[in-house]
Amino acid sequence: MARKTLPAAPATEDVMTLADILKPTNTLPTHDALKEDAIRAGYMAELRPSTPYQVVLVSHLVDAEMDIQYVRVIKTSLLRDTLAECVEEVFSRYFSVDSRNNWSDETQAAMDPSHEDHDAVVAQLRDRGLSLSDLVGRAYRKRSKQFVPLDLELDRAYRRRQALRSQFDALARAEAVVEDADVMDA
Repeated sequence: MARKTLPAAPATEDVMTLADILKPTNTLPTHDALKEDAIRAGYMAELRPSTPYQVVLVSHLVDAEMDIQYVRVIKTSLLRDTLAECVEEVFSRYFSVDSRNNWSDETQAAMDPSHEDHDAVVAQLRDRGLSLSDLVGRAYRKRSKQFVPLDLELDRAYRRRQALRSQFDALARAEAVVEDADVMDA
């Protein structure tokens, strides 16, 4: 019978940790590593993974949550820019404001609730029979076609997160049953 030999175990310092393997190498300039670390810490504290596979599932949950956050930011940015365009149109139409590729003072005040002239600009809009909510609706209508793929991506990320959480919970329940089992003598 042939003797089987196993490969030598690598030195401890040569072994990469699972966190190193799962860490993304290429990110966008808009990637928020602090938010990702906070989400990861929250999942680790809540779920307390006990096996490497559970750690991988947590990593995938973090990825799904980051996808959700990223799509939300894109939608908000798109809607915010379009809202500013709508406000600019109203003020340029009624007050002959030249934006010169920058938002006018009125638009900047309308877009920033903490701006000192915000209430005055909102009152001017109200005098014209408009509210910021009306303009948000107008902005949403202008961009509704761009929101369709974003909403589909958001739905996909929600379903992925739910499926991963279900897998994690099922795995945790299965491992809890095995750990609680008593060994009986035959």
